[in-house]
Amino acid sequence: MSRRDYVAIAAKLRHSLGFADGEMSECEREAARRAVACAAFGIADALAADNVRFDRVRFLAACGVTS
Repeated sequence: MSRRDYVAIAAKLRHSLGFADGEMSECEREAARRAVACAAFGIADALAADNVRFDRVRFLAACGVTS
């Protein structure tokens, strides 16, 4: 995979965090955020296993799940 692929994946995950702000209860919003974060961390694990130069910290920040 290329950097462009990583950027596209991170952008989609970050975008999906926005859906957690719709008409949901606070509990539902938090559950949605946690689900996206869990997915982002799992994807980061897979991408890191595929590419030794993969920057996990940068990817997770781009996904919006870490700072």
